[in-house]
Order: sequence, then C-alpha cells, then structure tokens
Amino acid sequence: MLKRFNISGACKRTFVLIMCAAILFGGGLPVSATNAAIEEKKEERKEVESRLGDVRREMDEGRDESERLNGARREMDIRVEASEMEYNELIEMLRLYEEAIMDTELALDEAIAICDEQRELLKSRVRSMYMNSNGSALEALLSSKDITSFMEMLELFSVISNHDKEVLENYKLARADVDYKRSLQMAAAERTEEIAGVQQIELDAFNVSRTELENRIVGLHDKINRLDLLEDELEWQSNKLQKEIKELVAKAEAEAEAARQKAEAERKAAAEKAAKEAAQAAAATVSGGSGGSGDMRWPAPGYRRVSSAYGNRMHPVYKRNIFHAGIDIAAPSGSNIAAAKSGTVIIARVEGGYGNTVVIDHGGGLTTLYGHCSKILVKTGQKVKAGDTIARVGSTGVSTGPHLHFEVRKNGSPVNPNNYL
Repeated sequence: MLKRFNISGACKRTFVLIMCAAILFGGGLPVSATNAAIEEKKEERKEVESRLGDVRREMDEGRDESERLNGARREMDIRVEASEMEYNELIEMLRLYEEAIMDTELALDEAIAICDEQRELLKSRVRSMYMNSNGSALEALLSSKDITSFMEMLELFSVISNHDKEVLENYKLARADVDYKRSLQMAAAERTEEIAGVQQIELDAFNVSRTELENRIVGLHDKINRLDLLEDELEWQSNKLQKEIKELVAKAEAEAEAARQKAEAERKAAAEKAAKEAAQAAAATVSGGSGGSGDMRWPAPGYRRVSSAYGNRMHPVYKRNIFHAGIDIAAPSGSNIAAAKSGTVIIARVEGGYGNTVVIDHGGGLTTLYGHCSKILVKTGQKVKAGDTIARVGSTGVSTGPHLHFEVRKNGSPVNPNNYL
C-alpha cells in the first residue's frame, strides 16, 4: 500500500519531474528514413573503399611483379647478347675453317697441277729426245759419237729421271701435308659446328624465355592499366557517395531540428496535462486512495511501493528537474514483471536510457512500457494476456538501483498510470 503524505509533501512528490517522458521513452527521436539512407550510403561507400583498397594492393603487387620481371628481362637480354656473340664467333670460326679447307684444297689442286705440269714437261723432253734420236733412249745413247757425248747423254737421262722422282716425291709430300692439314681443319670445323649447334639450341631457349617474359610483362601492364581505370572509377564512386552522404546528413539535421521542435511542443503540452493529472494524484494520495479505477493489473506482483511518482521530479542521475513519464515501483532484482493488460508486444529490446524494455500495444492507441528490466522473457509480435510474466526487474539503462519503470501512453503521449491501474 502507498504511504500517506501531507498535502505539501504530495505536491513536492508529484511535481518533481515533467521533462523525463519524452527523453526516456524510446531513448530519443526515432530513426528517420533519411538516417536509414545515410547508413545505407555509408555501407555502400565502405564497400567501395574496401574494393578500392583491394585494387590498390593488387596494383602495388602488379608493379612489384612488373619490376621483378623487367629485372629478369634485363638479365635475360644480357645472357642472350652474350650467347649471340659467342654463337656469332663460332659461326665466324666455322667460316674461317671452311675457307682454310677450301684454300687447302686449292693448294692441293695447285700442287697436283704443278706436278702434272712437271711430269708432262719431262715426258715432252724424253719424247723429244727419243724423236730426235729416231729410236729408243738406248739407241740414243749408243748413237753417241764419242764417250763424252755418251756420258753427257747418260747424265741427262739420269738428271731427268731423278728430277721426275723428286717432283713425284714432292707431290706426295705436298699431298700428304695438305691431307693432314685438311683433316685437322675439317675436324676443327666439325667440332666448331657441333658447339655452334649446342649454342644455337641454348640461344633459342633464351629467346623463348625472353619472349615469355615479354608476354608476361605486356599482360601485366595491361592488367595494371585496367586496375588503374578501375581505381579511378572507384574513387569517383567514393567521392560521389561522400557528397550524397553530406547532403543526406544536412537533410537529417534539418529533419531532426524539425522533430525536436515538434517534440518540444508536444512535451510542453504533455507537461501541462501531466501537471493537472499530478494534482489529481496528489489529492488521491492525501485521501488514502491507492490508484485509479482503470482495468489494468498492477505490473509488479507483490510489490506496491511507488518510489517515484508520475510528474516533475529532480532526476537522481541528471540532477535537474525533469518530467517523469511514469511511476517507479520498488522491487528486488529478478522479481516478476507482469503484463498490465492483454495485447501484442511491439518492442522487446534495449531502448536508450530505459535499458532492457518491453512495450505492449493494447489497441485503441493505448500502450504500456516496462523499463530497466534485468531480463526480457517475450519477443516482438508475441501475444500476451493480462498477468503474464513478461520480464524480470532489474537496473539496466539510466538507473540508480533495481526497480520497475512503468508507463502508460495514449496515442504516443504519456498519461498518469494511476488513472489506469
């Protein structure tokens, strides 16, 4: 039961708060469509910025890879250039060997020609001697007039024979020398050609690798160019979204100011109405009444003490005179909170200074609010009956200790709960 107070005490209790109702109910202004659009744009810009960061990281990685590939290509160019020089030197050596072989063959042909010429000359001389002697060489010798002529003729034949043998020997030696040199040169040429072939294979492999590197570099440059264009596009999108966010913020501020002015007007009207109801409540307290004659059940079964009445009061936390939109019922933490009337749960969550809050719609514009709960036992959309346990008493939100903050609202405006309990 409520304690009795003298008239002055009751007036002080009932006129302590007026400002609290609009501030505590819902924790402030509802989120407008503009604020929702701002959040949506912020999320969209956040996604664009994330993609932009990914693109920039990929561009940095691409540039690093391009630098590495360019270094590899420069190294490959050096190797290809050295390999080409070595290959060209081998080809030049092979050409010189082939020229030397040709020169050797020419020398051999020349030696053969000289030998043939000498032999033909000797044959011609012998034939001439024979023709002049009208017989054989022996006859030519026997036809000598004297021993001196015979000896001269014999010596001449000997000289011719020896010279012929010498020419033949020289030819054989020259041919053997040419054959030996040619075999050496041909062997060297074959080795050079073999080395040049291996060098050619290596050079071809280098060229293939260099081509692959160049193709990768070209592809990487194309990718970087595409990423660069994408970066510009994403930056444009980000700047556009930022501009839209600023415009929406300005619009939201204008809407908030309009809503604040409207709420202030409603608050003043509610305060005036509450003041009248508070006077009625004070009168009822003085006369020993325990509440109104409404059809709502007491929301804190087993606990009847009202620690803070409806109306103006000095707020225990903010330390200023504010309107109190409901009544505070003292009860221990964890005790039951019951639905004052049958209806549908429309709020079951944390709501600003109310902490854990349940709001029930009873139809006809009438709602009840249960604040500072330690635990919520119902869900949004759930149907409840009068007396159903919907939550537990607690001290969440802006509170100095465990209690139930109970409000009754008509068409969104707070009214004195004592007229409905």
